[in-house]
Amino acid sequence: MQGAGETTSSYLEMFIMLLVQFPEVQKKAQEELDRVVGPNRTPTLKDVDKMPYIRAIIAEVTLKFYSFVLNITKFIIRPTAFDQWSL
Repeated sequence: MQGAGETTSSYLEMFIMLLVQFPEVQKKAQEELDRVVGPNRTPTLKDVDKMPYIRAIIAEVTLKFYSFVLNITKFIIRPTAFDQWSL
């Protein structure tokens, strides 16, 4: 389980780092949270559909966090033809 903890803490660290770098995003997310949830309770899964801005922030952080996957080198394991190209 240590791997899952490391991933979660790293993700949250990036999430906080990005919010600190973009205070206008943090402010807008706080406004949405205050409007939907209010000051007297914590958000629940029922609130998720009412918070599109926060969902978009989470999606953006997830994309940045996992972007290293897009940079993995790919290898061709056998000769392949694609359109007019031989790979």
